[in-house]
Amino acid sequence: MVEKLKLVTTGAGYFSQFQYEAWSRIGEVELVAICNRHIETAKPIAEKYGVANIYTDIEEMLDAEAPDIIDIITPPVTHAPYCTFRLSARNPSPLPSNRPRHWLRIWKL
Repeated sequence: MVEKLKLVTTGAGYFSQFQYEAWSRIGEVELVAICNRHIETAKPIAEKYGVANIYTDIEEMLDAEAPDIIDIITPPVTHAPYCTFRLSARNPSPLPSNRPRHWLRIWKL
């Protein structure tokens, strides 16, 4: 059995429904956490897709979950800060992963 890639997401607005539905159809990926400014907005999504962890702080989520993939489902103005805030952290990768061999699999998905 192939180990699933750990997915985390940011955002629970209108357009996120399409992203969550698409991710749910990819068997090699497991959605493990959602980050959103308002937990109450993310709860229905978490319940629908069986996600146990909801965060309001993206750094806390990335540190706790150590994901292979992060899907940023927020307004475009937030994308650059989400992608670059980790550059000054211990792990300079915007997508921290202790399993770099999975990057090839990500591209194939």
